Amino acid sequence: MKKIYSVLLIVIFTSQACKKDFLKENPSSFLSPENVYKSDAGLAAGAVGLYSAFAQRYYDDGYLWNVEPIMDMSTDLMQAGTGINVSRAFALSGPDYTTSEGKVSVTWRYFYQIANSATSVIENANSHDWTDLELKKQVLGEAYFFRAYSYFYLSLFWGDVPIIDKQINGVKLDFQRSTQSKVMEFVLSDLKKSSTNLTYSDYQDQPGRINKGITQHLMSYVQLANKNWHQAELYADSVINCGRYALMTQRFGSKKDDPTGNPFWDLFQLGNQNPSSGNKEGLWIWQNENPAQFPAIIGTGSRLPRTFYPAYFQYSGLVVSAEYGGRGVGIASATPYWINLFGSTDTRGQEPNLMKVLKINNPKNVDFGKIVMDWDKPSQYDRSDVRLRPYPTKWNWEGVNSDNGTTSRDFYIFRLADTYLILAEAQMMQSDLGNAVINVNKVRARAGASDIGEQDLSVDFILEERARELFGEVSRRADLIRTGKYIERTKLYNEQAGPNLQDKHKLLPIPQSEIELNTGSKLGQNLGW
Repeated sequence: MKKIYSVLLIVIFTSQACKKDFLKENPSSFLSPENVYKSDAGLAAGAVGLYSAFAQRYYDDGYLWNVEPIMDMSTDLMQAGTGINVSRAFALSGPDYTTSEGKVSVTWRYFYQIANSATSVIENANSHDWTDLELKKQVLGEAYFFRAYSYFYLSLFWGDVPIIDKQINGVKLDFQRSTQSKVMEFVLSDLKKSSTNLTYSDYQDQPGRINKGITQHLMSYVQLANKNWHQAELYADSVINCGRYALMTQRFGSKKDDPTGNPFWDLFQLGNQNPSSGNKEGLWIWQNENPAQFPAIIGTGSRLPRTFYPAYFQYSGLVVSAEYGGRGVGIASATPYWINLFGSTDTRGQEPNLMKVLKINNPKNVDFGKIVMDWDKPSQYDRSDVRLRPYPTKWNWEGVNSDNGTTSRDFYIFRLADTYLILAEAQMMQSDLGNAVINVNKVRARAGASDIGEQDLSVDFILEERARELFGEVSRRADLIRTGKYIERTKLYNEQAGPNLQDKHKLLPIPQSEIELNTGSKLGQNLGW
């Protein structure tokens, strides 16, 4: 019989998050929080464990191929990449989807595991008699951040959800859902506490650690989602003007002398993400190249690109290569709408930022060097073949072992260009069109895109600019859900997912297993499911 359990009942010991058996429901007593969280070091380990729990969606296929389809696919920007992976990319928009769909259950579990672990750290950190008060602030800042992050997405995607703000001792079967507005109040409260405990500097000069800039960036986005336009503007402005960050508008870093590159391309090259390279644009940078800098990371080689890069090697004459980004599996492919969204001067939509030309690269093939895909010459090949579909090169593998489907580069979780677009959207929604245009144009100018005017501004335009700049970096579902555009834009621009969408898809269903096991109270289901 298939085992069904409720993630709401599981208390995760966070310092064990990187181990394979961390999902066991009953951790051994000697590893329980009340025993380990008795020292500064134990609590610090608990906070570091939150990073490992967060990282699963980038490193573990069991999470990657379930969480990422919920976060980004079946939207206006992404559709299925190959026939065998249609169900993975469709996620909740497939015609045979049910409330027991694994992707939704895994995503629900992913966020609650992080949130529950953070709650355990917070409760014990607040009651602990600390020796190192600076460490206490960092631990609390990190824990409040991760809990807020998790509950934000839980509420944005599911609406009303249970809030677990205290450790649970024993079995609880009567969870009740809090309203979305209450959950968002909880998120904002946690983010304020996180920001209060942190500074703009990296703790002990460790890149990748949560700091005030990261917390305030998330705060600005949460305020945007809650339509608190003025607050969103204030927090975004605080990040932009704190003195630490800046848009990178000139060539820099490891390949600045490569004549084929440009400033946007430089942002994503090996070794270029951290401040040590001269990069001031990264807010939260995942330390994938050298995890020893911050030993919370599961390991080098994030598998994120596998979801976004096509299985081009399935096409006759093409073999896996670093030049083409490594071994993608084509879970998703960019929609033609996104590929054609760039103006002629916009470098974000041209090579080398967007892989638009593929040539036979198998030296044993008699047609070696022959072009098999040139997106700008559609008459020469079948554009409907999703194996031959342009894709961004942000995460390309560099060096040996390019066939393992991972990226060797550090990558961004938050980036300042996003903050500028949040600021512009908040200003636009307050009818401050002049300043909104200025901030959008700062982002566009770096890419060589033409300036826009006040008449061009709209929610749809902002969403398109976010798509051009932030594809694969920011959850597209979150952007569409928070703006009320998910159904409309997916129907317009995604020929696969669009026809199946109904009003009920504005929210995900509560996993059926959670409803069945919560026997002490009616958890309820979202409308239409």
